[in-house]
Amino acid sequence: MERYYVNPEELAVLHMCLSSKLCMRIFRIISAEKGAINISAICRKAGCSTGNAKRHLQRLVRLGVVEEEQLCGLHIFYPKQGEMARLLRRTMEELEAEADKCALRGKA
Repeated sequence: MERYYVNPEELAVLHMCLSSKLCMRIFRIISAEKGAINISAICRKAGCSTGNAKRHLQRLVRLGVVEEEQLCGLHIFYPKQGEMARLLRRTMEELEAEADKCALRGKA
């Protein structure tokens, strides 16, 4: 099992991101992009309002897994590579696997 070192602030933001289905959906959308994506495209793909998207994107930026750039009033977001991004992806995979196990047990 890999070990990741996070400070208390990062842990709190990570918990907020993982406890929100919308935040995880937004992270997946940005991670799937090969380049940059603007906030309007994120909202359209995630099916949410701009206000909700901004709030979750600010958390992802604070966590260090997404980079924000402002160009002429447009908010552009890029996925960042790094230890925290790997931790978030790995944790999301583990949570999805656990949810699948619970769903299979419920059907049996």
